[in-house]
Amino acid sequence: MRSKLSLAFLVALLLTGCSAPWSAEPEPEAVIVPAAAPPVEDKAESQQNAREFRDEAGKSGDSATLGDEVKDVYGDWENGGDRAFISTGLKDAEATKANGKRLADAFSAWRDSESGKGRVMVYDAAGDLLYDGEF
Repeated sequence: MRSKLSLAFLVALLLTGCSAPWSAEPEPEAVIVPAAAPPVEDKAESQQNAREFRDEAGKSGDSATLGDEVKDVYGDWENGGDRAFISTGLKDAEATKANGKRLADAFSAWRDSESGKGRVMVYDAAGDLLYDGEF
């Protein structure tokens, strides 16, 4: 009897469009941040973006010293998306959250998201996440 009730309950859930109570779905506003740098799809464009970023970062005092460490800048912020990735050569003592934030802030001053808000993720030389923030 008990298994028939359990089966009837499960069928009712499936037929009404409800998800199973044990399944977890992310909140609509939840942000998924890759812990490791995603692969670069267009290396030439990414390196061109990095050169432009270094040129702009060299004009500001706070991030000028870190600008040389920027290797790739890529993402979909110019195509209606809202994500940007910065791969750096930062290692050891330079690979800090504070330095990641400095580069993210410099990116925010350099570029805007088509949607009006976006996320920038900064990665160290090993491809590990240093900083994740809005731009």
